[in-house]
Amino acid sequence: MASQAPFVFHGTVIALGKSTEALLEAGDRTAVVRVDAVVRAPDAMRAIVGREITVQLRQPAAMGEKAEFSARGLLYGTSLAVQETGKRKAVTPQPASARRLSGASADSAKARDQASALRASLKARAAEASSVVVGRVTGIMEAAAAAAKPRESEHDPHWATATVVVDQVIKGTTPKTVKVMFANSQDVMWYRAPKLAVGQRAVLLLRKGAPGAPDKRSNVVMDEFDVQSVDRAQLVASLL
Repeated sequence: MASQAPFVFHGTVIALGKSTEALLEAGDRTAVVRVDAVVRAPDAMRAIVGREITVQLRQPAAMGEKAEFSARGLLYGTSLAVQETGKRKAVTPQPASARRLSGASADSAKARDQASALRASLKARAAEASSVVVGRVTGIMEAAAAAAKPRESEHDPHWATATVVVDQVIKGTTPKTVKVMFANSQDVMWYRAPKLAVGQRAVLLLRKGAPGAPDKRSNVVMDEFDVQSVDRAQLVASLL
């Protein structure tokens, strides 16, 4: 039941009889599912939107099927594998942020003002970025400079460095692979800072020399607007 499952997410079946997890053999009851949205998950699993995971099926699935999956964790090795406990047709509400950005509540002056303010904030952040790219995270490690010294306080950002393969450059000039630093702490001072995860594909608004970053030459994402879903690439480009 969804009410009892620790992991509930909306996903799209992209492969049948396959597995992304080396420790789970592919078979008739396995499918690769792209996570489109997380309804409920342990904190450690919330940053998996956009990733492809393996689902050990309880019910038959079809290629391209979109559903709300209820599951429990099965394996977390080279990838993530979960065991399906239930499934129902996905009814995906439009995220509040998307509603604000699109001005969906056109009959509400307040909603229009919010949409305008959010577009302005995103435009300003994009204008300040040294580069804007669409890319996929292929690896993450703790920043060497941060790992070499003890934590200074409970509010330490826990800097980490993501390796990102660039698919598209929207602004600036970047190599095919870039290193991107981010604050990996869940502390109250950093919980709103964007977190990156292996397999994640996103629009990244990169800045150099961010305050507090161990390497002033590095690309950094720190603001909540700095990481956007891939479907907003055209919107971000239009704001530049």
